[in-house]
Amino acid sequence: MKLNKKRLKEILEVAGISGRESNVSNYLEKVFVENGFEVDYDNLGSIIATKKSNEKDAKKLLFDAHMDEVGFMITDITKNGLLKFESHGYINNASLLNQRVRIYNNEGEYYVGVITYPINPLAPSAKAPEIEKMYIDLGAVSKAEIEKNFKLKIGNIIVFDSETIFNGNRVITKAADDRVGISLLLDIADYTKDKELPYDLVLVGSVQEEVGIRGARTATYKVNPDLVFTIDTSPSNDFPASKSEGDLGKGTFLRHKDALHISSLETITFLEKILKTNKITYQDYFSHGGTNAYAYSLIAAGTPVIQLGLLVRNIHSGSVIFDLNDYQETQKLIKNIFDILTKDLSLEI
Repeated sequence: MKLNKKRLKEILEVAGISGRESNVSNYLEKVFVENGFEVDYDNLGSIIATKKSNEKDAKKLLFDAHMDEVGFMITDITKNGLLKFESHGYINNASLLNQRVRIYNNEGEYYVGVITYPINPLAPSAKAPEIEKMYIDLGAVSKAEIEKNFKLKIGNIIVFDSETIFNGNRVITKAADDRVGISLLLDIADYTKDKELPYDLVLVGSVQEEVGIRGARTATYKVNPDLVFTIDTSPSNDFPASKSEGDLGKGTFLRHKDALHISSLETITFLEKILKTNKITYQDYFSHGGTNAYAYSLIAAGTPVIQLGLLVRNIHSGSVIFDLNDYQETQKLIKNIFDILTKDLSLEI
């Protein structure tokens, strides 16, 4: 698998909060179709791309990553032209004050505003208020100006105003959770384009993970897979305040559990053998947040799920940092998974 930095940057910068992921799925559909996949959607909006096998009664292998990023939505416009807003997904209040954001109108245009709150910035004990007490300031003077000149209205989406910057092997960006996973899905589409596979390959860009792991639930009913790999990011432990474990630059992770899913001994053993045999850099990891693995493993009679991914700093902010070496080690793991899996999708190697 190759590192496509241009495409990685593009997908990181697409705007798509929970419940408004169509910009992301439109981008994915073009790449999937170019690589020969059939594209469908479930009723919530998750994109489902399938490459069918020539094998009779082929089993279904599914790779999932969620399309949505944390962000905001306009809930009200004050008479003096300030925006009230709510969050989609968990965002720490302390990371918000004086941050720039992009507010999109229904025509796809965006305007930059600043998250603010009327406090004395020089006060030594000043603390971030609740999001409900904050405003977004575009410099407008009235509600009429917001509605006429900016064409903004209640329900419009808001994302962090964050250009993707490559500092050597480190990337500073927004939406790494989980556009990094989405980028890896596209890498998989590239890698398998000209391969004859002994199983149906299904790539799912799921919706609304950040607000309740919703899209994975509907997608798994539509696909009914035999084996699932989920790709997601998690917070690193580069800072003492973090409760999670793991560090940037130490490779892909072997996730033993998250808040909603415990990896089986069979799946951990399967991954460990691949990682060690192919000298892939990795770190053991225990997550305190939930992922789409929960939905795929529990719907109907349950499905075997294996979790893949890498670590990031400053998760759920406009200044997320991740390491390209970790990304490439995850690519190596995924490539070797394809090289090993047989038509019965056995985890024995």
